[in-house]
Amino acid sequence: MRRAFAMIHPFNPRSARALALLLLIGAALPMSGCGGCGQSDADKEQAEAQKAEQQKKDDAKKKKEKPKPDFEVSMLRVQPADPEQPIPAAKPGHWLSATRKMTANNFDFVGSLEADVATKPSGDGNLAPLALDRQPFVLLSTRNVVLPKGQTKYVDQTLFIPHCDHSPWVRDGLMTRGGTPIDPQSEQLARMPAYQYYFLILAREPSRYKSFARKDALFGPSWDGNVSYYRVNIPRIDKYIPLPSNPLAWTSTAFVLWDDVDPSLLSPEQQQAMLDWLEWGGQLIVSGPDTLALLRGSFLDAYLPATAGTSRTLTAESLAPLVAVVQPTDGRKTVPALEPVRPWSGVALELRPAAHWLPDEHSDLIAECAVGRGRIVATAFHLSQRDLINWPGFDTLLNAYLLRHPPRKFVESNNLDQSVSAVWADDRNGKFDARLTCGLRYLTRDVDADGMFASGGTPRTAAPQPVDGTQDMPPGSFVGPYGIAPAAPPDDDLNSIDPAAIGSGVAGWNDFSGMSAAARESLRSAAGITIPRSNFIAWMLAGYLVVLGPLNWGFFRLIGRIEWAWVAAPIIAILGAVVVTKAAHLNIGFARSQTEIDVVELQPNYARAHLTRYTALYTSLSTSYDVQFDDPHALVQPFAAGGESRLKQTDRTVTLHRDADVRLTDFDVSSNSTAMLHSEQMFDFGGGISLSTETGRQRIINRSKHTLRQSGVVWRDAEGDLRSAWIGDLSPGEAGQLLDFQPVHKDSPPLPKLATALSAQPQLDDSGAARLKNSAILDIIENPKGTGEMRLIGLLDEPLPGMEVTPASSQATRAGVFVVANLRYAPPPPPQPDQNLRPPKNAPLEPVDEPAADAPKDATQ
Repeated sequence: MRRAFAMIHPFNPRSARALALLLLIGAALPMSGCGGCGQSDADKEQAEAQKAEQQKKDDAKKKKEKPKPDFEVSMLRVQPADPEQPIPAAKPGHWLSATRKMTANNFDFVGSLEADVATKPSGDGNLAPLALDRQPFVLLSTRNVVLPKGQTKYVDQTLFIPHCDHSPWVRDGLMTRGGTPIDPQSEQLARMPAYQYYFLILAREPSRYKSFARKDALFGPSWDGNVSYYRVNIPRIDKYIPLPSNPLAWTSTAFVLWDDVDPSLLSPEQQQAMLDWLEWGGQLIVSGPDTLALLRGSFLDAYLPATAGTSRTLTAESLAPLVAVVQPTDGRKTVPALEPVRPWSGVALELRPAAHWLPDEHSDLIAECAVGRGRIVATAFHLSQRDLINWPGFDTLLNAYLLRHPPRKFVESNNLDQSVSAVWADDRNGKFDARLTCGLRYLTRDVDADGMFASGGTPRTAAPQPVDGTQDMPPGSFVGPYGIAPAAPPDDDLNSIDPAAIGSGVAGWNDFSGMSAAARESLRSAAGITIPRSNFIAWMLAGYLVVLGPLNWGFFRLIGRIEWAWVAAPIIAILGAVVVTKAAHLNIGFARSQTEIDVVELQPNYARAHLTRYTALYTSLSTSYDVQFDDPHALVQPFAAGGESRLKQTDRTVTLHRDADVRLTDFDVSSNSTAMLHSEQMFDFGGGISLSTETGRQRIINRSKHTLRQSGVVWRDAEGDLRSAWIGDLSPGEAGQLLDFQPVHKDSPPLPKLATALSAQPQLDDSGAARLKNSAILDIIENPKGTGEMRLIGLLDEPLPGMEVTPASSQATRAGVFVVANLRYAPPPPPQPDQNLRPPKNAPLEPVDEPAADAPKDATQ
């Protein structure tokens, strides 16, 4: 006992340590709860009460919040998209690419997007679908759409805008798999007139180009104060550039200005589409040294007129060549010197072999080169320099050298809101001519019946179609950039017609061009059922007589009932008629036939081609056809039958499905009738066709994968005379013989061997496919109009794959696959400055010296 007491005595160190340990254990027991295993009942109740209170607050908050809609859909953006344009614009007669941003908030959605184009007829507030031009068809576009819950997707669609007398509207909406419409939308589009095209500015700093977009050169000659040749789009660029992926949806864009934008932001499809656009006449302006550095190694690198060399500083002295080339020709006033507030940063341009300086070799600030039918121009300085844009000579520099427009003169205006108007120096030139605004040209869309580039489109009124080229041009014609030419005859009333009603301008979808008209007539004469060949009829008749005579008589004589042969004779006759009819149907393809004419156009040494198919479908019984293309960018619609107005029938709907491939469905053809289709696409020809002059002599090199049959070259020489050279067959990889050009005599075909080969072919070849005489088509493609223009013409024996018609017809007529390879274009005329200067605001306008009556109106004629 005493020992135990000693152990806990306070003065015993050992007992002090034990006491401290006991106190610590006693303090820890209450902290661990009951036995150290959980909270008390009171704590649990308090926690549950707090949880319930928080749940009530959350529920109340949710009730106050507005529930999210099932779908969120943005405004329609027509590409090239500009968010500052309140109403998207569309050009009648052209295909457009449009995008909506879509989000499914509450569930996953799997369905489709359907769209059509409508209008509001006069006096009617309801939307009515727009029929295709002069046709009883309405085109409905559809594509599959998958929207995962909560994820935002950009859904694009491709639409055709028919000609209309009122503003077009786009009606679109999501559809469930069962066909139930969801959240339908309708948006009005601004209608672009025939002469107006997009001028697209791709800039890292778009705000620097706001004043650039207000220059007179972009508005065009302003006779009435309201003419705007270009709709300037300056989109904001972040991680995406709003450009079409379909090359045939670029036909509303004339120019692209590129300033310091990373080319990798373009998708591979957009890059390919832009190259196709350039080759067929698009024009690209490259601004400044930074852009050239960004484009090094890009998809555009090989096409640029110059590369960026060493850096240089540009002062008033080094910019003097620009001042010299914009001086007005009347000599009354001069353009002041271009004196930067501080020196500009520039670059020494290293000119490439195929390029040249603008305006001439004495200047090294602007370089230009041709790209197929189009062009690229690059500057050694930034076009967004404030000193440059505010300089009085910049508008002339833009008009004459960057845009390649004819010279202008400034005259007193009849408008109350402005004192000065800009008109062409030769005032007989067309005022609303789309060929001045845009350089795009497609052979099957833009040539007239004489092979000349017309002002284009499907006229709603009887507007004249002036001619193009430098041969036999009427008085008042001019030669513009890269084949853009001539004015309307002086006695026409083109200028009194509403410009928006003239048509689609150039490069628009055209069922009424010279090529389309020639193809339509050929198809009309060839489409239908071909009568069975004489040997088929002879064999069927011989078989019937053998069964009716020897076999019938011999069988009944063998069984001893020869009198029954007379009873069997009518039965055999009936059965024979059924067999002959069935065999005839098999022979002619079940009373269905398909006839097709293909035209392939290529640009110099470019591997991709523009393919136009004209297809006629005949049926003796009503048939609904489907047409499928393996190219996701193919375009197709019914081919107009012709005439001054569309047929007075109930409009029928055909549906264009666009996904991994393209399908046109519900194309109904009535009994004993022919209906036609018009389709176009860009495709890989397997290599380009080029003109070689390495040995000092001219020869053709075929780098494609196709054998060209019955080929020849036509060329209009410097004197405007047409010459031709015959090649014959040209195999893949083969360099043709040296070209021996011979003059083409008047009223004789340029390539008589080709014409003879076509006309001498039998109606049916070994495969049973018919050949047509296509003299009208040959007349168009064998007659280039531009001085210096050269093209190769040939045929393909094999049909081009990529299109399938269902139900198929065993009787397929191959009317010909024509290949037109452009080899060389005429060089552009030298640019010219304006005739006089625009005076400052409120300053009097000095009279303009008119040229003498016997002097040429335009030095480029």
